[in-house]
Amino acid sequence: MDSGSTDIGAFRGALSTAIESMGLTLAPAQLELMARHFEMVLETNQQFNLTRITDPLAAATKLYADSLAPAAWADEGDLVIKSVLDIGTGAGFPSVPLAIARPTWRVSAIDSTGKKARFVQRCATDLGIENLKGKQVRAGEASFRQRFDMVTAKAVGTLQNCIQIAQWHVNVGGHLIVFKARGLSDAEQKQGVIEAENHRFQLVDVCDYGIPAGDEVLEHCLIVYQKVGR
Repeated sequence: MDSGSTDIGAFRGALSTAIESMGLTLAPAQLELMARHFEMVLETNQQFNLTRITDPLAAATKLYADSLAPAAWADEGDLVIKSVLDIGTGAGFPSVPLAIARPTWRVSAIDSTGKKARFVQRCATDLGIENLKGKQVRAGEASFRQRFDMVTAKAVGTLQNCIQIAQWHVNVGGHLIVFKARGLSDAEQKQGVIEAENHRFQLVDVCDYGIPAGDEVLEHCLIVYQKVGR
């Protein structure tokens, strides 16, 4: 990054504004950890591709604040969350922001790409995020059939695909949260309904939200399923 301190300062400001708009409150130390993670992402991105989003203002909104939407959703429902699985974590989204924002949640971040999983684990170690673990594994593998209170899928695939791969990992009564842009096609929605019924998931919420991004608003939604049986 050419003007590191200036860009990180812009990142911090944009992140604070975005988080406040979501009704969340983070301590300065938590915001600082996210800024340090962003610096690690930018540095490692020069060695291998972690993300195409490197602009500090875009990253603050699209990567970090957006990753905290499940925390805001859980707060609204007064849910008690102990364990979280992030499927296809990539550079650590939403796993890293969630682990920083909610230190009582045990967050497992998995990715089939070893470099990405090892990067997340290095971030957890170097930044002292003790409730975060990164692991190279594919969701649903026979060697990894652990279950969690919350499973997140951000930029993983269609609703049908997300349900298929998450079915092994959600506790009965727990939730699968899929990040989506607003305006899902009818075809994807219908396939999601069929797949949910096949794997004993019930659609419980479609949570639309907007996050300020400069002169624009990032409009996304969370598709939330609850596991109702095996």
